[in-house]
Amino acid sequence: MLRNILIGVALLSITYSCLEPYSLHIDGYDNLLVVDALITDENTPHTVVLRRSVSDINESSPYESGAVVYVTDANGANYYFAEFEPGTYQSDSTEFVANEGDKFVLHIQTADGEEYESDECELLPKTSIDKVYYGKNTKWDTSGETQNDGLSIYVDGSADESAYIRWIFEEDWKFRIPYPEQFIYDEEEEIKEIPRENEVCWKTNKSNDINLYSFANQVGGKIEKKEVTFIPTGLSDKLTMRYSILIKQVTISKEEYEYWRKLSESTEDVGDVFGKQPFSLTGNIVNTKDTSEPVLGFFQVGSIQTKRIYINSSVISDLKLPLIDYRKGCYVDTVRVDGLRYSSGFEIYDEYVNKEGMTVYQPLYGSDGMSIEGLLLAFPVCANCTYSGNINPPAFWEE
Repeated sequence: MLRNILIGVALLSITYSCLEPYSLHIDGYDNLLVVDALITDENTPHTVVLRRSVSDINESSPYESGAVVYVTDANGANYYFAEFEPGTYQSDSTEFVANEGDKFVLHIQTADGEEYESDECELLPKTSIDKVYYGKNTKWDTSGETQNDGLSIYVDGSADESAYIRWIFEEDWKFRIPYPEQFIYDEEEEIKEIPRENEVCWKTNKSNDINLYSFANQVGGKIEKKEVTFIPTGLSDKLTMRYSILIKQVTISKEEYEYWRKLSESTEDVGDVFGKQPFSLTGNIVNTKDTSEPVLGFFQVGSIQTKRIYINSSVISDLKLPLIDYRKGCYVDTVRVDGLRYSSGFEIYDEYVNKEGMTVYQPLYGSDGMSIEGLLLAFPVCANCTYSGNINPPAFWEE
């Protein structure tokens, strides 16, 4: 979500097309404090991320380190967030627990002596998730030129008729690399087969989407077939083995709903740099010493209802959806013993594996079945899944 906030920073005075990047410099919107903070009723550490805005959308925004971050409840008790990596501050889940009806104020004291404070925010009542399910779908890509088949994830549920809701989600999926390392040369310069390792790993992703719903002026409080995300199965590796998604349905205030709605509109693709002027993205945090200073981001407080589902790759074939080739983007290079540059397989190994970090997928044997005529070499990212994932499954994972 912080990514959307930072994009919104660059769009405060002029919008841009996400299809054709422009080198923009926006005066007056550099070095502003950007706050991404979410407090929920989950029994988990809560996180506040602080960064500084940049006026050029092609630059990375620096983290704000060395700050004092804490929340105050309605009784005046303070709960401090420790900085566990630059710009990221986390609460102690054994000391700070938020419940429905609690009210909190966020306080930030930066290393340069500035002090920031949020409005008081209340944890509103939970909504309910009846089920999370999926269905075959077709959607246009961001260019509007190509349609992709895939899987949409939907939610059914209910809420009070006056509720405002935001959906966020966490994805985890199991994947395989195509060319695991299977052979090495030992100290005697003899090739030997080794057990396959680091062939299967897990990836994780947290949503950046702004997905909202308002029950204002609605009759009834039913949530029916609300799409939370779409996976183009022919372009993504998420469903090549087994996939899991945790849907979080957050009850938010009207003020927070309006903030995210305006941010969503300001970051839409408008075709060129002369598109509509976006809303001013004023959040609920101010500099207590200088209230005229813009502070970007929103102190988010909400009750959460969650539900997780798993989807196996067999679903994709059952629905006759395209499935990306897990070898996409990977290949093996064949390097042969030529009697000139390389007189043995070990010389190939020494140059490409020992010096350049490639791996041996398979050797090429001669007609006698014994002599090495060459090696099939793979790049590490295609031979070791830990380059792009985690070898250990998530703690919650079920097969």
